[in-house]
Amino acid sequence: MFEAVKDLIDAVRSGDSTQIQSALDDTITARDHVLGVASAAGETANRLNQAGDFLTNALVNVENQRSQVEDADISRTIMELNKTQVGLQATLQVMSSLQQNSLLNFLR
Repeated sequence: MFEAVKDLIDAVRSGDSTQIQSALDDTITARDHVLGVASAAGETANRLNQAGDFLTNALVNVENQRSQVEDADISRTIMELNKTQVGLQATLQVMSSLQQNSLLNFLR
């Protein structure tokens, strides 16, 4: 790009219209190339930003899911544990009383 602009300046100073036109064409070609590269860089930056947003959203979703799994309601959990424990104790008492009633005890 800079070389094309320098050639254009030299051509204007020399006053050669053929050389000016050639240098102008080279400058336009160089400008188009720079614009193309800038456009490609902008597209890449946009895709990287979108990927970053996607990853941020995925991280938030994973953290929310982890939180739901890890954050148990302690009072409800204790209540369910106590209910299960009472059921187990009742089952053990029934089994104990059944073992005491043997066939001979039952025939008496």
